[in-house]
Amino acid sequence: MSVLLGAFLPSASHELYDRSVGYKPLARGLVEFGARIDFYPLRWFGLELEGAAMPGSLRYGARVALSTFSGGIAMRWPARVAPLLTAGIGMLTVQSSSVVLGDDIDLAFRYGAGVQWFIDDRWALRIDGRDVVTNRRGIGGPPAHHGEVLFALAVQFGRPRPARVARVMPADEPDTDRDGIADVYDRCPRRVGLLPDGCPRPDKDADGFLDEIDRCPDVPGEYPRGCPAGEDRDGDGIRAAADRCPEVAGSGPDGCPTATTDSDGDGILDAVDLCPREKERKNGIDDSDGCPDELPEALTAVEGVLVGVVFATGSTTLSPTALERVRKLVGTLARYPGIRIELVGHTDDQGEPEANRVLSTRRAEAVRDAMVRLGIDAARIDVRGAGEDEPIASNATAPGRAENRRIEISLVRE
Repeated sequence: MSVLLGAFLPSASHELYDRSVGYKPLARGLVEFGARIDFYPLRWFGLELEGAAMPGSLRYGARVALSTFSGGIAMRWPARVAPLLTAGIGMLTVQSSSVVLGDDIDLAFRYGAGVQWFIDDRWALRIDGRDVVTNRRGIGGPPAHHGEVLFALAVQFGRPRPARVARVMPADEPDTDRDGIADVYDRCPRRVGLLPDGCPRPDKDADGFLDEIDRCPDVPGEYPRGCPAGEDRDGDGIRAAADRCPEVAGSGPDGCPTATTDSDGDGILDAVDLCPREKERKNGIDDSDGCPDELPEALTAVEGVLVGVVFATGSTTLSPTALERVRKLVGTLARYPGIRIELVGHTDDQGEPEANRVLSTRRAEAVRDAMVRLGIDAARIDVRGAGEDEPIASNATAPGRAENRRIEISLVRE
């Protein structure tokens, strides 16, 4: 059974109207939706019954409703992606006001081609392109041809589709690689394989456990995980054969974590640690989940010189430009309430070293105080004054000294 959605393109010479009302042109395209029931007694031949509705309008806007109902046949190639041909007969109707088109029914023939893709043994997608042939308006000339494009989502009931069924067939059905899957269904007809497609599956260690389920794909192993009986994968001293939790370090006779186990020593017990074999990285980002979380790029981008925050010689006053820059910094930090930062003030070499150290501290405190006024908790901000000891430019020039009068930010990491 399928649900249908598509487009119906009516001919300009359609004969869908009551003769007492007269012809009027339909809109060039109508949305179509409906349902289809099909039955395939043979893997290449099927019977179809479908109906659809097409609410729409005339080209000048008056509303009409078209509908269609038909039965037909389909022939398809039995493969996962299956080309198909269809043909059928039915009726095409219009229902509308007596001043629009009235009501009418036309005999309709349809034929077309499409392709069907089987997602699995139950579900499939299909697309069809068709020509729908009906009576033509007026006398003489060829019939009217309407275009139709349909998309379908199908669900299959009963037996699986033929292209995925193991071979149950006459003796003369070819099976080149003798894997029990006929060549017509086998995507790897010259290599011994497995259902559903007849292709081999990798088993690097040849222990009978396919790599996709083998916990130890490079070493021959045993049931149930494909690992050697003596292997201790989680390093807890309990061999895999006796370890009920072979991927997580534990204790006790079964190798599973207990209420007091902390395998990675990060202070978060295995029972609640999402990464029990990796230490938590204390950086203010999900510090309680037990995983070494990476800092978001938006945070790492704020580290370094606080651009736009500069000071005149001997001054601790923040300019309007500097305050705007601080406001943007606060907006970023507000999204990550667990993050702590350090503000480091710097000066040029003009004046006494000790006085410069005090001045640099006051500059960092001025930035901190502005951030607190904008809503950041003061406990999240450490302050340090580096004075003139950490220049980034030459103090021999005025531009260099201005560059050295700066504030730097670093994220506090443990």
